[in-house]
Amino acid sequence: MALFTARYRVYWSDTDAAGIAHFTSFLKYCERAEEDLIYSLAGKRDYRSVGVLLPRVKASCTYHYPLYPGDALRVDIE
Repeated sequence: MALFTARYRVYWSDTDAAGIAHFTSFLKYCERAEEDLIYSLAGKRDYRSVGVLLPRVKASCTYHYPLYPGDALRVDIE
């Protein structure tokens, strides 16, 4: 079960010349989800006040199908 789930849309700026989400964009989505998790813990306070660090020990992506601008995606933090 995921500790935190974030949902995003693919932007045109995340794609390559073929109009498909570039593989490097996926780690950016993961970092954005980490930041959203921290903000959700901090509420309206400054996120630095939470005092939580999330050191990465592993990063992986499972690609099920190509993503195009406007497509929805889900990031789970486990």
